Amino acid sequence: MEALNIATGSLVWSFTFPTGTSGTNAIAIANSKVYFAVNTSGGTGNIYALNSKNGVLIWTRPATTNASFSNPIALSGALYAAEQPLNTGSAPQLDAFNVIDGSVIWTHQIPGKATTNLAAANGVIYFGGSSTLYAVNESDGTLLWSSQVDGGPVSTPTLGSGIIYYASATYYVTAVNASDGSLVWHYLVGKPFAPTVSPALYLGGVYIGSMNKPVYALQASSGNLIWQRPIGVPITTTASIRNGIIHVGLIKGTLRTLNVSDGVERWYFHTNGIISTSSPPLLAYF
Repeated sequence: MEALNIATGSLVWSFTFPTGTSGTNAIAIANSKVYFAVNTSGGTGNIYALNSKNGVLIWTRPATTNASFSNPIALSGALYAAEQPLNTGSAPQLDAFNVIDGSVIWTHQIPGKATTNLAAANGVIYFGGSSTLYAVNESDGTLLWSSQVDGGPVSTPTLGSGIIYYASATYYVTAVNASDGSLVWHYLVGKPFAPTVSPALYLGGVYIGSMNKPVYALQASSGNLIWQRPIGVPITTTASIRNGIIHVGLIKGTLRTLNVSDGVERWYFHTNGIISTSSPPLLAYF
């Protein structure tokens, strides 16, 4: 892992993973610390906390024996991460750690393995797993409700005002009530979504790309189609949207931009590689 100067791109610090380990694909940053999971192919994983200014290790916290961590999230003074057992005899669990020293606040068994990243709002943590959307209490990890609408999410749920939006396992863009997981609306796309693609919310609209190659714009309140724009290549990132412009990454390594209003293409850039596991494009204006 490396930290670069935002102005010059020069190296500020680097962190070398222990031999035989690898980091997960996302980090959390809070309280001047960088948090991330480090796992092995067949052993116990760890959460690491580094000083964000110099990369010095502050604390580590191991998972349960023969379990690995998924990507952590930090909020309200706690760091949350799901543990995934590496054998069938153990149950998955959700952990809450103190962000300052890594001490355990609580740990709670969860009904199914977390197959998406965690999302949180209003004291509730949401995640997908076992064809189900789960909602658990942020304060103690107890299950509030579960929903199997449209086979649950395949990627990180997107949280709106009282509504949760997700790309479903049965090829819908799905909106459910945040209070109980009941269906609000769904829109059938008919083809799979990449696990790196979640709905993006912008000014009353829901925007998402699919492996069937279009970008869709839907009304956030009703799910009615505003427009769809064929792209010709599977879309593999969540859209980033700013100033009326949508930015999406394509599996063949192209970054493409569209108008929010009508989906008309503005410009594209070829990376000469592939984009298959990326986070949403990061937008900055100079």
